[in-house]
Amino acid sequence: MGRKRKLTLSVNGGAIEKARELGINISELTERILKAITEISDVDAFKVQKGYLELFEALMPFVRKLDLCIKIGERHKGGYFDDTGDYYPWTESYYLTKNGICVKSPEIEIEYNLIVDGNSFFNRLETLEDLYPPLKILENFIKEISKKTKRLKERLKSIEIAIQIVKNLHNSEVM
Repeated sequence: MGRKRKLTLSVNGGAIEKARELGINISELTERILKAITEISDVDAFKVQKGYLELFEALMPFVRKLDLCIKIGERHKGGYFDDTGDYYPWTESYYLTKNGICVKSPEIEIEYNLIVDGNSFFNRLETLEDLYPPLKILENFIKEISKKTKRLKERLKSIEIAIQIVKNLHNSEVM
């Protein structure tokens, strides 16, 4: 690993402030993500697997802190026809959750602890192609943060309204 160099990024000011509020070290996150992405560029499957694990580990502090569920891949495993002849595809989906990597399908739901069972997860995969490209995973990460922020803002507004209602009830009883 070479010595560190300065890098200038143009990032939305609001995003920077929110990152600081959440305790996100932007430099560290950028470095870890770039490292993971560049390691994935090699064709060796073990190195690709290692790169994905590093990417997941870089995302885990945010996933845990914000209780996110990030879709990281999927595998289409066929499907079935019901009694009426309607076809239902069977897809196994992979998520990064606060508990690690979660595999969900119509018939099973298995969670793997990222650190302890990362290899178990990769042994379960039929191919690394089942995982989304790193930039798609980052896109899903950003979408999940946006959804979480929107839900929290809505909840905060509801709390403020409830407090105001209670205060108004209290004031009307006092008079």
